[in-house]
Amino acid sequence: MKDIINIETISEVHESLGMEKPKHPLVSVLPLDERISNFDYGENTFVFGFYQVSLKSGIKGNIIYGRNNYDFQEGSMVFTKPGQAQQFSGAEATDGERGWVLLFHPDLIRKSSLVKRINQYSFFSYDVREALHVSDEEKKTLTDLIDKIRSEYSQKEY
Repeated sequence: MKDIINIETISEVHESLGMEKPKHPLVSVLPLDERISNFDYGENTFVFGFYQVSLKSGIKGNIIYGRNNYDFQEGSMVFTKPGQAQQFSGAEATDGERGWVLLFHPDLIRKSSLVKRINQYSFFSYDVREALHVSDEEKKTLTDLIDKIRSEYSQKEY
């Protein structure tokens, strides 16, 4: 039976994946590993209450986002915004999964100027027909930025 599963908080994601409590309640970087690639999503539809930005390598499969299929083969970035329906099909590790998933709650940007502009970025909406493919150099730059984000929110307890 297909269910709609609403996951509102980053803590719920950590709990679902059997991970320790997030270091910050509004932002987390999940390493792409067997917990994510081998998680049994079933035929369920997931609706998340936060933004997601991911860079995935070493996994094949599809994300059904809205009415579109997104291929997340080698070096694909996928962007989603809160309240969007997602299904995952055929996900499996291939040559050693790598990458990360940045999760951030809308409250993180609530008082910033980004909150007024984020909906202008079409890559967070159904308008885009495929994932964004990036070069090896771009992957390195993005991963360096993600490491800095992880370091920043890990410096103190919230």
